[in-house]
Amino acid sequence: SKRAFMLRVMHSSSQVFLGIFDHDTGYDDHDSIGRVAIDLSTFHPYTEYNLVYDIYNTEKMSKRKARGTITVRLMLEYKNERGLILSALTFPPPSFHVNLPLKKDFHVVRYTATGQMGAKKYGLGQINEYIEELLQYQRVLFYIEDGLKNVILWRGHHPVTLCVPRLCPFKDIEELGGKKCTRTVTVKLPIRSLLLFVGAVVLVEHPKFLLSFILASIGVVMTASLDFRRNSPSKWIRCRTYHYYVRTLILGRGVSPPQTIEAYQNAEEFEEFEKTMKAKIETFEKEAEEARLENLRKQEEYQKELAAIGDANIDISTQSSGGVMGTGVSIDPFQALWVQIQTILEQVITILRFTRNVIIWEESYLAFWLTTACYLLAFVCLFIPWGWLILWTTRILVWVCLGPWMKLVDVFWHSHVKQMLQDMKEQGEKAQQEQLDELRMQARTAREDAKKLKVLKKAMFGEYISNVPVFKCGRYKNVPLLASEAHPVPASKLKKEKATWNVTRVYGQHLEGVMIPTIEDTIHLEEEDDDDDEEDDTEDSETKPLVNGKKKPFYSLA
Repeated sequence: SKRAFMLRVMHSSSQVFLGIFDHDTGYDDHDSIGRVAIDLSTFHPYTEYNLVYDIYNTEKMSKRKARGTITVRLMLEYKNERGLILSALTFPPPSFHVNLPLKKDFHVVRYTATGQMGAKKYGLGQINEYIEELLQYQRVLFYIEDGLKNVILWRGHHPVTLCVPRLCPFKDIEELGGKKCTRTVTVKLPIRSLLLFVGAVVLVEHPKFLLSFILASIGVVMTASLDFRRNSPSKWIRCRTYHYYVRTLILGRGVSPPQTIEAYQNAEEFEEFEKTMKAKIETFEKEAEEARLENLRKQEEYQKELAAIGDANIDISTQSSGGVMGTGVSIDPFQALWVQIQTILEQVITILRFTRNVIIWEESYLAFWLTTACYLLAFVCLFIPWGWLILWTTRILVWVCLGPWMKLVDVFWHSHVKQMLQDMKEQGEKAQQEQLDELRMQARTAREDAKKLKVLKKAMFGEYISNVPVFKCGRYKNVPLLASEAHPVPASKLKKEKATWNVTRVYGQHLEGVMIPTIEDTIHLEEEDDDDDEEDDTEDSETKPLVNGKKKPFYSLA
């Protein structure tokens, strides 16, 4: 049996999706047990990971329960880490679809990749789930309040180790023997508070640095979010350092060593940390809920008092019990809008999830580029004379548009200016129409290419198509349990193991080309090395068109 699989990375945000099903024969669908989405961005190369994940059957329920665990052995190998970082700037991001010949297999792949079970449902139940998730984003207020307190009150966060002399009489120094007369002390410095103070002082004296201050503040917030994750006792939550991305971008390769993580390492510290954070969040939410209820109670009392004062019309007629003609039947006029409302909520939730993942460095490569762009733009804006530009721009506008010579514009308006503006308007409309025609032609060509590619992939691989997401937009993230472990793999040992591998190349379904699409490797983040010659490649190259001779489909989800 196949003991391992080699999956090529398509994008810096690519994940490995695993689905667990029972096996049903006949026409019945395979019943889903659970799924796992493995985030590769936090793992180090040349490290063997034995990962243990909880298995969940759904991502939509807020109170879900684990249905077991799964153990996965994983190792990464990068040939061009700089290309991996640069791939995050690919726009538009790559799209990948998997074609299946059987509907039964299509349901399996769609659930594994997206978590969707069966047909998409619309209704109040799904809308309530989205609203509940939206309400959970109120927790960000806790982190904002906690961060502001730490910065404004000058609470330390950056640990620094200092050597200080021992506080002992001079005569007792000889009694210490070989012991040093100094001791090490770790103190936490409030670096962010100092930066905020200095930046605010400079901004007050020089308002022209406002844009630089805003951009630098965004970069500092992103860096603080990174430090918060880095300070977690669990190494499975920590992500790469900011310096790693900078060094890799400059040197072209990573310099961080392989990871070594023992099973249940820092388990007690992590449990205590999680317990403390959970208690703080619950206290914050409880106080916010109590304040909301108190405010609501006061408003109700105030409305009752207003109603008691101003209600002078007394109706003595018989009142119906509700519904239509007192029958208790209620007609919901918004039922037809559920689909539209749920669609809008899905879009809002997707944007919020993506934004959350960037801010908390789940999408670490995108977060790195956002932070770097903010710092670079803040530095560049320091040298732009905003005051001079604003001054002379307003001067030019005033002297050109508000002077007495505007009377000449009024005099020559009908004879020259009006006709000139009319000609300019016609030229602008003509250029706009040409641009629209060009965009219309491009859109038509794109639709034709997409339709041709869809038909060709159906003929080659199967009629059922499932989308494989690239970015992380799930409600929950699968984090390895503390029972997971990681150990470095020496390059010499890995080279010897590769010599014993019996590799069978199974090609994917990613097609490239316009006139004659051909099967190509997924987007290369590295140039092919001589090591690839050791794989079982034959003259039947993957770059040949496969319309008449079909290869066996490969259901790759990476």
